[in-house]
Amino acid sequence: MKTSKTTATEAALTPNALIAELGRIGHGDLKPYVPIMRRVTQENPELAAHFLSWNKLNGQVRDSLVALPAITLTVPQFDDAELLDNSLAHMASLPLRDFMRSLRFAKEAGVGAAGRSRTMKRLVLRYLRTLESDQSKWKRIALQHRDSLREAYAMFHVKPSSDFQNAVIYGRALDKTKMELPHGSAFHALDNLRKMPPLEAAGAIMTHRFPFMAILKAFGGLPKDPDILVATIARMTPTELTTNTKGLMARGLKTEGKIKAAYEEALGKKDKPGRGPANVLKATTAMEAIEDEGIKAKLQMKQERALDAMSVEGDWLVLADKSGSMSSAIETARLVSGTLSRLGKGRVSLIFFDTVPYFYDATGKTYEEILEQTKRVNAGGGTSIGCGLLMAVQKQVPIDGIVVVSDGEENQNPYFYHQYAALVQALGKQPPVHFFKVGSGEPFIRSMESAGYPVNTIELGGKTVDRYSVVGLVSVLNTQHYGLLETIMDTPLLRLDDVLKPLKVEAEAVI
Repeated sequence: MKTSKTTATEAALTPNALIAELGRIGHGDLKPYVPIMRRVTQENPELAAHFLSWNKLNGQVRDSLVALPAITLTVPQFDDAELLDNSLAHMASLPLRDFMRSLRFAKEAGVGAAGRSRTMKRLVLRYLRTLESDQSKWKRIALQHRDSLREAYAMFHVKPSSDFQNAVIYGRALDKTKMELPHGSAFHALDNLRKMPPLEAAGAIMTHRFPFMAILKAFGGLPKDPDILVATIARMTPTELTTNTKGLMARGLKTEGKIKAAYEEALGKKDKPGRGPANVLKATTAMEAIEDEGIKAKLQMKQERALDAMSVEGDWLVLADKSGSMSSAIETARLVSGTLSRLGKGRVSLIFFDTVPYFYDATGKTYEEILEQTKRVNAGGGTSIGCGLLMAVQKQVPIDGIVVVSDGEENQNPYFYHQYAALVQALGKQPPVHFFKVGSGEPFIRSMESAGYPVNTIELGGKTVDRYSVVGLVSVLNTQHYGLLETIMDTPLLRLDDVLKPLKVEAEAVI
């Protein structure tokens, strides 16, 4: 029987494939999220809704939190009241600047064409009224993101609730008479920060506890004066520090003792609990920008704390293709094995194969140690994925899950599906098979499907996965065939009433 060639986006989307597809989207551009998330929303709206909640807790890319709930709202068939409420709640749970990005993107992606313009108006009104109900929080947000707050009020012609708030946003009272902000207030000081002498500006930053983004805007970038920069560093979160390490290097982090001391002290502060893979990425990126070994050590500690919050259960077998033209598979397998070794709680066995298997115990080893151990592994020869599995069985290595890194062009005995059948019979269970596909071959998938065994295929597009995205791919590996699906579907939906306060006057929502 002829089997048509399919890709991850054409075949039924498994949760792992969905995560892999989303993980391949670059930062900054939200449009690439539209086809895949719109498709999931149309085909399986309940999965789409629960995935929003799972992604909020586990997603590695901030842009996905902005784009995905907005995309679900552009699908007219997505009309279940509870699922809609969940999407709105996820948008409303975003910080102001991301909330505005999500709103703009929803309009661009077609939320109006889906008949939801009125819904978005009510959402914005509730969002703003909820912010206004906590005066101190509103002030902090206005200090940091005044332009975004002004845009939010203007988008659907919402008036601030008080003269003071209106003066902060528009420089006048609600009746449109001029109203100046009090001298000595945080807003007055921020507006004049750039005009102050350096020591006075540094003092104002510390006294009013200006957020980093507000300081950045006031000076048009990182301040150049060392005293102001030291005060600025003290107001930065560890995540902001790692994100801006390269810029701080240009401002004297390497040469100015007091700047370095301030940086190291601030880096030691506890960061907010966040998405592990995202924190690993930021810390790794920062380490690549500097040479100072002391600072690198602190960034390494931050990276390790992020990894400590993640784990993968079970004993894992990684089968890596080293046949001709499989250099990308070799490197990807090293990264996968090193990450499994770091995140896993069990044994990690790495077997390279062409038509002969080559075994390496990767348990407890770092990527660098695995690289050294396998430095003489080169691509060449035919392809028998099954020979690697046969060796693992003969060596009696424990197996709870299998990762195959290959193009799938298996062409010689022993074949994987045959050896897998024997393994299943011997173990009395079916260890899930995760196929990290680095090429266009189909024989491996076809033979497994014909034998009735599911394969979770993750398309890597023929490229070597980088050491940032591999953390996200490995962190969701599961030793149960439908373990990730169950985890996603068990993640509770959000309720808008739990995120935003109900409007006191419901009629106010209709504007």
